[in-house]
Amino acid sequence: MNITLQTLLAILLAFLTFPSQAAPYAIATRDIQLNGYNVSVDSFNSMDPLRSTGGQYDPLKGGGDASIVGSEAGVHNANNVGNVQLFGKLATSLPFVLEMGAQSSIGSAAWHQSGQVGIEPGFQTTDFAFIFPDAQPPFGGVVPTSGIYNGVAYTYILASGGYSLSSLTLSGGQQMLVTGPATLKVSANVNLSGNSSIVVAPSGSLQLYVGGTANLRGNGIVNQGAPQSFAYFGTGSNPTLNLRVTTPFVGLIYAPNAVCTISSSGNTSANVQGAIVARTLVLGTHLEFHFDEGL
Repeated sequence: MNITLQTLLAILLAFLTFPSQAAPYAIATRDIQLNGYNVSVDSFNSMDPLRSTGGQYDPLKGGGDASIVGSEAGVHNANNVGNVQLFGKLATSLPFVLEMGAQSSIGSAAWHQSGQVGIEPGFQTTDFAFIFPDAQPPFGGVVPTSGIYNGVAYTYILASGGYSLSSLTLSGGQQMLVTGPATLKVSANVNLSGNSSIVVAPSGSLQLYVGGTANLRGNGIVNQGAPQSFAYFGTGSNPTLNLRVTTPFVGLIYAPNAVCTISSSGNTSANVQGAIVARTLVLGTHLEFHFDEGL
C-alpha cells in the first residue's frame, strides 16, 4: 500500500495532538458500567501489516494482549451478569469494585487460551489515577461548504486545513466528507441521525473538537483509514458522547469530562478499534474493543 506524504503528515499530526499519557491505555476512565453486557478487549497494531489489514483490526491475523484498561472505581454491573474478557492488564485505584460475571477472565493470551477464569496473578494493579487534562480546541477556522466529489453531493467537504462551525447537524442521508488532513471545531452540539455520516477517505484525517453534547448516531463515523485518521476531542464543556456503532468505529476518543455511552443497531455487538479516554464508560450493548498498539 502506498502512503502519500499528505497521509503521513496527517498521522503525525494525530500523534502529536493526542495526549501522550493516553497512549498506553486501551480504555481509561473513572468508572466502567457494564449494565449486564459483555466486553472483550484485545489489541492489534495498525503500523504492522502482519497484525492488521489496511491499518485496521483483522481477526484472521490474531489479537494481542498488550491492552491496559484503567478504571479508578473499577467495574460496576448491577446484575453481575456481564463478563469481561481482557487480554491484558486491569488498573484500578483503591478502593475499587469488580462486579463481573463468573466467566470473566483477565490476563495474558496464554491465560485465556488455557481456559482460565478470574484474574491472572500480576495482571491487576491498584495505582491508577485518572488525571487527564482538558482538550484545547484550535483557534479560528473557515466554515466548510457543500460540494460534489466523484459525482456524489456532500453537505460538507473538508480538504486540508482548519474549519469551524457553531454546531453540526446531519440527518437523513446527509454526509460530510474529509479528503485531506483537517481539523474541525464545533463550539456547541453535534448531532448525526438517520443515515447520515462523517466519511474520512483514505487520503484524509479528521480531528473533531466538540464543545457541547455529541450524538454520533446514524451511520456515524466511517473512517476508511487507520485509527490515527480520526480523533474525537471533547473539550471541557463536552458533557456527553453518545456513540452508536453500526459499522466498526475506527478512531481515538479523548473526552476526559464526558460520559461516553456505546450502543449499536439491533442486538449486534459494537466493534470499536483504537483507544478511549472518558470520565465514565457506559455500555448499551456488548462491546468488542480492539486497542491499537501502534498509537
